[in-house]
Amino acid sequence: MALALAKPGDTVLVPDGKSFIFTASILAFEKHDITIDFAGMSHFLPDRNFWPFNTIPNSTFDTSQTYDPAITIFNCTEVTLTSSSLSPAQVEVDYGINSVKLVNSKENFGGIINGNGKPWWDDVISGKLKNHRPRLIHVMESADMLIENLTLINSPYWTLTVEVVNSEVRKINVLVDRKYELDSRFAGKSHHAALASHRSLERTTIPFPIDDLPDWIGRKFRQPQDLNTDGIDPIGENIWVHDCIIQNADDSVAVKPSHGGRQPSKIPDCTRNVTIENMVLTGFGASVGSVPPHRHHRCVDQVFFQKHHNAWHWKRNIR
Repeated sequence: MALALAKPGDTVLVPDGKSFIFTASILAFEKHDITIDFAGMSHFLPDRNFWPFNTIPNSTFDTSQTYDPAITIFNCTEVTLTSSSLSPAQVEVDYGINSVKLVNSKENFGGIINGNGKPWWDDVISGKLKNHRPRLIHVMESADMLIENLTLINSPYWTLTVEVVNSEVRKINVLVDRKYELDSRFAGKSHHAALASHRSLERTTIPFPIDDLPDWIGRKFRQPQDLNTDGIDPIGENIWVHDCIIQNADDSVAVKPSHGGRQPSKIPDCTRNVTIENMVLTGFGASVGSVPPHRHHRCVDQVFFQKHHNAWHWKRNIR
């Protein structure tokens, strides 16, 4: 409600030092010059009985129905999505084994947005759910955006998709960790029951019968076990992504073709002038070509990768 009523110059705040549980989705629609500040810890309850389905405008020209993103920013200008926490989440990079982990995992972390993706992944793997999982954050048809200072954990699907022009993404941590999950006491409970039961969250492992199989088996049969959790997906024009740390099991950064063809639209027909720099990428690296061009995905041009730990690559869909 606060976000719906926000006016230019306002800040909508998730207070620092506290944990909050959401059933999704959070929507900023046609907002100008506001700040959305996730200073506290935010956790999205993986309960499909409460998660909205197919109510958010979709700019991907995909006619299939999907669950709404946890956070959607649609048709906005000059919006900042950030965390002002005085105790922000910290990650530690081990360059020797190419891994990233949260530091002091049992303390509250400011700026964490936890999608609790494991139940979604497991249900797709087991066949209980078709692949219509929600993204964690989807910014669409927007301009002059700043997204910064957040730690995004366990997205059910793609983590941060930005369909924007003249925008910046910086100091974002993306982590996929099957052991970092919502307290098991919340499992299967409604939003209100979960809130009544407990307000804190902690690391726990929600059992899944094949979690302990060797990784090569998991990748052969599960493709992989935390399937299709892209890190950051830039789409649009004049986008700068920098100083981020990403650990996932898919494309760490995937520059995708524009969805040109919608009129009126802020997004041009071609994704162009995208700079990706000063990144730590421990997934599949940075890529161009993960989505092939067609009538609604026109082209990618002028993409610059520089100063990365880990690699970038072309996918065979590129033309």
